[in-house]
Amino acid sequence: MRSTGRKRAAIRRGTPLPWNGEHPAACRVRSHRRTRRRAAAGARWRRGPGLDHAVRASAGGTRHRGAPVHVDRQGPAATGRGAHPPGAGPVDRIRGRRGPPATGAGLRQCGVRARGVDGGARDRPHAGLAAAPSRLRPRAGERRWASEFSDSLADRRVLLLGFGGVGKAVAARLAPFEVDLTVVASRSRVEDGMPVHGVDELLDLLPHAEIVIVTLPGGDATRRIIDDSALSALPDGALVVNVGRGELIDTSALVDHLRRGRIRAALDVTDPEPLPAEHPLWELPGLLITPHVGGASSAMRPRTVRLIRAQIERMRAGEPPLNVVYES
Repeated sequence: MRSTGRKRAAIRRGTPLPWNGEHPAACRVRSHRRTRRRAAAGARWRRGPGLDHAVRASAGGTRHRGAPVHVDRQGPAATGRGAHPPGAGPVDRIRGRRGPPATGAGLRQCGVRARGVDGGARDRPHAGLAAAPSRLRPRAGERRWASEFSDSLADRRVLLLGFGGVGKAVAARLAPFEVDLTVVASRSRVEDGMPVHGVDELLDLLPHAEIVIVTLPGGDATRRIIDDSALSALPDGALVVNVGRGELIDTSALVDHLRRGRIRAALDVTDPEPLPAEHPLWELPGLLITPHVGGASSAMRPRTVRLIRAQIERMRAGEPPLNVVYES
């Protein structure tokens, strides 16, 4: 027979107790009731498997106890990456599906991005898109072991268009592949030791690029920045990788260049999105499509929880939140 202390510890964790015949659901119900009592008393949770515990760490909030939460990461098209509209503070964006949203007394309203959440979750597969098209070959039905010489990512001239959170994460993941990296962003500067070219130099740099990786946000300033003239400036056989927004590339121009076999492409985002079943992109050669699922991995949730906790702790300490897009 196990000790009473171990039983109590197991009940607190919600662990089934097969040795005394208690149903697992009863353990979970008791654990849930204890969680709600502690949350009502304003207890700070430092451990927990999900976002609900992170939100309960915010003492003084008016969040409805027991309500599941989700993080709204969608924003206006002008910013394109998780910026939230005016009138919604950083705590207000963490919303329960039941009950009133949490509000913090005396907080200034601001919009924040989920920067850092996507970095680990998305950019490993995104960097891999740059190498995949040169090694993927149709072998359906052949059932034979055939070695084949192919181009490597090493020593390739890569142009990275965009040097924000995603762009920097992609650059870090390309570094071990020994690529010749050129970075282009909205303005010329030196950032994190990397020389960055202004977007006004893009057309002059494209003829020297073998791979172009687009990580820009959406909006009027970046819509169709890769148009027919930009695609025409690329050398034959160049690879275009889009992991930003579908609207960054002129789809009609891309279809034309792919159909002629002049360039290749790897797209995690498309315009339109989702891509209709009858769209010509599905049938074109030299194209790899992933349905905007770079962040759908086990890496997303823990990074989301860490960012929410960090934002709550900063607000409790009277510090400004991270990744502020605007304030009001």
